[in-house]
Amino acid sequence: MEENLEKLRKIGVKEIAKQTRISTSRIQDILDKQFEHTQRVHLVGFLQILEREYKLDLSGVLKAYDDQHNTTTIEEPTEKSVQVQDLSLDTQKQRYDAIDERKKQANSKQKFYLTLASVAIVIFAYLIYQNIASKYKSQPSPQEITQESDAQSNEQDLTQATDDTTLESTQENTSSDEPQSSQDEGTSDSTQTPQGTQEPDSSHLESTQAPSNAMVLNADMDLWFDIVDLDTNRRKYQGVTSDTYSIKTDNHRWLLAFGHSNFTLTMNGEPFAFPKSNYPLYFIYEPDNGFRKIDPQTYKRLAEQVR
Repeated sequence: MEENLEKLRKIGVKEIAKQTRISTSRIQDILDKQFEHTQRVHLVGFLQILEREYKLDLSGVLKAYDDQHNTTTIEEPTEKSVQVQDLSLDTQKQRYDAIDERKKQANSKQKFYLTLASVAIVIFAYLIYQNIASKYKSQPSPQEITQESDAQSNEQDLTQATDDTTLESTQENTSSDEPQSSQDEGTSDSTQTPQGTQEPDSSHLESTQAPSNAMVLNADMDLWFDIVDLDTNRRKYQGVTSDTYSIKTDNHRWLLAFGHSNFTLTMNGEPFAFPKSNYPLYFIYEPDNGFRKIDPQTYKRLAEQVR
């Protein structure tokens, strides 16, 4: 352990902080083995990052922490709000920079939308004006209205006589057609009724929807864990949680690391049994073989491929 710590001292606290995003005070505490202000769950995460970055075995530091505190149980933090701030591994500046960048983008988008709305309002007002102007132009003069009314009255006088003579014949034809139309409607209703009562069978549609594989993690207390998709060589999540975390496996291979064993791991509702320990655990999940425990060296070798 001392040999590995000496290698880190030669690299330098500032250089380590620059490469790992861990604060210099936390790095100095690890090098000096001073853990008064460091919680165990966070120490596990820092050691994992240092081991992966510099290919060193720092498990002795965790044992020294346990010896210094004279306990093998994990202390539960009193304020979860402080934990959330520490989980970022002192990368708050990056988050603030990202927030400022999003604000600038939002302001630029707001100006663009305001300009676009102003142009749309001007175009809409112009179209309304053109519509009103065309209506005024299309309105007929009083003289044209008088001529049209006279012509309509003459046409009504000519057609009044023919309307009277055809009214009776129309009523007779209507009365004779009513029984036939009623019979036709009854026949049409009888033929259309079976079609209207047909309903689509939804059971077949539901049966074709197969459930997707899901991995569910339930932490009993604050737990540091790392999940990596080995098929895409991308890290899915790394941090601390005390709640339930689920992920779709997508039929991929997954690399998992946990700070302790106070949690349950299920796959499609079936729990995975593993030995309990206060030290980090490493697993690999394969669609054909399920979960399998691996040693730290195998985990480090596979984790090196992560982009």
